[in-house]
Amino acid sequence: MGSGNDSILDMYLYETNTLLEQLDGILLTAEQADTFSEDSVNEIFRIMHTIKGSSAMMEFSSLMTVAHRIEDMFFIVREKGMDVVPEATRPDLFDMLFQAVDFFRGEIEKVENDEPLSQSIDHIVNKINSLIDKIQGNPSASEAEAPASEESAPASAPEAPAPALDAVNQDYPYGIHVFFDEGSGMENLRAFMLANSIKDYCGDFISSPENAETDPSTADIIADQGFLVWFRTAEERDMAIPAVQNGGSVREYQPVEAAKPAPAPAEEAPAAQASSPAKAAPKADAAPPAAKAAPAAKKAPVKKTAAKKPSKRSTKR
Repeated sequence: MGSGNDSILDMYLYETNTLLEQLDGILLTAEQADTFSEDSVNEIFRIMHTIKGSSAMMEFSSLMTVAHRIEDMFFIVREKGMDVVPEATRPDLFDMLFQAVDFFRGEIEKVENDEPLSQSIDHIVNKINSLIDKIQGNPSASEAEAPASEESAPASAPEAPAPALDAVNQDYPYGIHVFFDEGSGMENLRAFMLANSIKDYCGDFISSPENAETDPSTADIIADQGFLVWFRTAEERDMAIPAVQNGGSVREYQPVEAAKPAPAPAEEAPAAQASSPAKAAPKADAAPPAAKAAPAAKKAPVKKTAAKKPSKRSTKR
């Protein structure tokens, strides 16, 4: 168990350090050009999204929070282009990103040395929030407020009613439908890592497609159709949602419910019809007291059973 955790930590450290090196190169190139290209914006967004998700999985909250806020900011820039960033704000943007890289490296070094992570990150979070406010308040881009509402959508569960899907098992009718970032790659491993993080919140669930960690062919299925996790109860599903919200490379998710089997309502109709004649039968027997021959033969047993009823004897006593 310990060796498994160590290998996951080693993987995290390697991936995060690699991403920070890529981010360094992007920032140096962008600083020389005095702007970020469309590709650079997309790469920064992807890097921050990955660091956010993997840090959440490792429960490194300081790294996750800072990466999440930078991701939020670059979501706006990605949707509206660099024109949404006022010229006067761009030096602050570069300065903040260089500070963020230093912050990430400092936190990673603490992880490597088994030291506690920073508890107070308000200084850098406030700087990021201030830049987001300036970008959204840019008068030359009146549509800047539109991405703000879109921005929050991936981070929270959709408010629309849960759609019905075919469940893998009818005993697990409550699901979460997860979609990862387009082009994130290794969707099957990302699904496996997400499932592992869900275990910390709820251990009883099934997923589709199955065997994502051992079957690379499931990566294309997950990229096209998403990854489904099914639970026995709605409460257990709700317990697992925080793991999905903080999952690495999760673009969006939606609670879903399994479609109910069609035969169920059809079975109720005969039951209702069967009960109706059963109640009517005694009335029919009692209705024709003057019946002759054949009806009399049918009444005989009824009279005998009536005579045996203990209720009448008990009342006489």
